[in-house]
Amino acid sequence: MYSLSGGPYAPFENTWHLREDYKKVSKRKELAEGLRKRIAIAAFINLILSPVIFLWQILYSFFNYAEVSDSGFNLGKYHISYSTGQYHLEV
Repeated sequence: MYSLSGGPYAPFENTWHLREDYKKVSKRKELAEGLRKRIAIAAFINLILSPVIFLWQILYSFFNYAEVSDSGFNLGKYHISYSTGQYHLEV
């Protein structure tokens, strides 16, 4: 809701009043170009940060759910053994 009524580029001054720039037909091209630039910047930032966020999620889920024991890692039902290098399902 902030993007529609509270931000610096919001089309509304408050809940019910549209800004004067948005009412003028002559400003339509300029407003559309500004919106295009803001969307392109947001897409570029998303593209740059998405691999970092993906790696963070993988590391977080691994370290959050892994339990270290003397014989290896316990990942829920799966057990990874250090000594034998085998994976097996513990029921």
